[in-house]
Amino acid sequence: MAEQVANIEGLGMVRLIFRNNLKGSMFNFHVDVAYKANENLLYYLDRSVEINKDLSFTAEFFPEHDGYMITSINNVSGSKDEETWWSIQKEPEGIMLDRGVSSYTPQRGENISFNFEQGYNFDSLH
Repeated sequence: MAEQVANIEGLGMVRLIFRNNLKGSMFNFHVDVAYKANENLLYYLDRSVEINKDLSFTAEFFPEHDGYMITSINNVSGSKDEETWWSIQKEPEGIMLDRGVSSYTPQRGENISFNFEQGYNFDSLH
C-alpha cells in the first residue's frame, strides 16, 4: 500500500487511492488528477472517473449534513448489516478526514485514500 503514496506536490496533482480488501472484486489502485484550486473532493472523484474508465462510484446526499457520502466504489457498497463503509483518509498519515467529499478541499500534492472498512458504527456516519 505504501508504494502508492507519493510526494506529488511539485507535479500539481492530487492522488486518489482506492482500496478494497474485504469483499467482491478486491482492488488497490490510484489515479492522479491535476490540481485545481478551491475544488472539493467530489470534483476530484469525477475527474478520476474520466481518467480511469474502469472506476465508478456512487454518492448519496444527506440533507442533515448538507453533503454527500460515498456509498459505493466499483460496485462495492457499504452495508449497515455488515458494518462496512468507505472511509476517507489523508495518506501517508492515515488520518480520517473530518469532512465529507462535498466539503473537503484537497491541497496540491495531497494523497487521499478511499478504504473499504468494516466494524464501525454505521449509524454514526448519517
